[in-house]
Amino acid sequence: MLRAHELESRVAVYPRVIIEDDLVASLSDKYRSTFLRQDSDAMWFIDPFSIGIRGIDGEALAADGYDPYQIALKELGAEIDRQIAQTAELHHRVKWTWLKCQHELAVGELKRDGVTRWELMRG
Repeated sequence: MLRAHELESRVAVYPRVIIEDDLVASLSDKYRSTFLRQDSDAMWFIDPFSIGIRGIDGEALAADGYDPYQIALKELGAEIDRQIAQTAELHHRVKWTWLKCQHELAVGELKRDGVTRWELMRG
């Protein structure tokens, strides 16, 4: 925990939870590729989009037949765009823009696979 705090305060420029390389190396490829993502600065972080909003035992579709994760991603994308447009401070805009890139990756994965990486892992 102390090392994680040190990494977060020294290295995490973006709104992410960084995972130390030693811990990443101790994980199986299956868990690493499901729950973590490696960023352009080579830092590993917990991917907040890897599970989705369905949760561990949630229904795949809402009662009305719509995918709650797809709806949540759409609403989150609109909010991210609003924040980027409203943010005057550069350091805040950089964080929102990074989150937009992560969001776009999640949207692309959902379109390609139809499910989250966690659901793919579960089979």
